[in-house]
Amino acid sequence: MRYAQYDEFGRIACVGSAPDGSDISNLGRVILDPPSDIDFNENYIFEGALKSRSPRPSPHHEWDWPTKSWLPNLDAARESQRKAWNAWRDRE
Repeated sequence: MRYAQYDEFGRIACVGSAPDGSDISNLGRVILDPPSDIDFNENYIFEGALKSRSPRPSPHHEWDWPTKSWLPNLDAARESQRKAWNAWRDRE
């Protein structure tokens, strides 16, 4: 029996296997028989089901585990824009 263990935000911690009929109740949050191609970076567990993250809207968005959504990182966006302006200004 394969299982995936995850934390309170749905972040997958590990995938393991146990002999059929084993008691895995002590592992905490688990789903049974996850797909073999589970991706720790792109998949998460929501309401007991495996989900995939939506595409990242921009390089200035970061994944927020509690809300399971992409949130803008305004500091990173500002810094990127500042660098672009400085490069444009200093291009000569």
